[in-house]
Amino acid sequence: MKKELDITNDNIVKIFFQYAIPTILGMVAISSASIVDGIFVGQYIGANALAVINLTVPYVSVLLGLVMMLGAGGCVFCGKLMGEKNINAASATFSRILIIMAVLIFFIWIIVLVFTDQLAYILGADDNILDELVTYLINYTYFLPFQLLGIGISYFARVNGRPGLTSFALLFSAIMNVVLDCVFVILLELGIKGAAFATGISQSMTFFLLFPTFIGKRSRLKLTKPAKFSRDILYSIFNGASEFLNETSSGIIAFAFNHVLMRQAGVDGVAAFTTINFFLIQ
Repeated sequence: MKKELDITNDNIVKIFFQYAIPTILGMVAISSASIVDGIFVGQYIGANALAVINLTVPYVSVLLGLVMMLGAGGCVFCGKLMGEKNINAASATFSRILIIMAVLIFFIWIIVLVFTDQLAYILGADDNILDELVTYLINYTYFLPFQLLGIGISYFARVNGRPGLTSFALLFSAIMNVVLDCVFVILLELGIKGAAFATGISQSMTFFLLFPTFIGKRSRLKLTKPAKFSRDILYSIFNGASEFLNETSSGIIAFAFNHVLMRQAGVDGVAAFTTINFFLIQ
């Protein structure tokens, strides 16, 4: 029995439901992750840690927006090429976009680790919460390359005929986040560092579950030798720009609210807003 869906030949109704249902489940899994973090952090660490989680929302939103822009736009272009039976060109586009993602993520990774204190102040931290925010940012950023690449290739995995596995990877990540929060936050009492470890490790699992599918012989999209820059990258960026705007809009709102609340109500005000924000922007 074949494991991959043939999106160009299979029944359209079958394709719709086999893509729609897993995609919805995957979106629920992604949205639940921050809520789960908030529950554990609020209950077992305190208001300062809960405020830290919300202060990182703009940072995470921008990074996810960049990856989603390339992933969503790129997978549409790859799907078009695959529909035209031009699998080699689709693989070349996939490879170029993956390389661009990796280079972009690497530079962001270095910059954040070098200028963590400055980023914390930009996000709205004051002296009362600075150390905790820096601790969370550093330990969360350690896992950043795998986290973001996992989200990026999840788009291409669906086009590659693996929507079920993609959603399983996202659901597994969400479940693992709960388990690791229990271990690091409750059992080991690592505080905000433990919350960062739990989120970073669990979200990295998406990459390790999905990346091998592009190496196997049955994969239609494959990693190929890096080719020169071409217009397909610009097309992907243009086509995925709406995803970038959609993802970063919530981060911009959170950024504005965080700065106002830090001035008007302090850390407790941000912590209170965090619990409401989980339901407003997810």
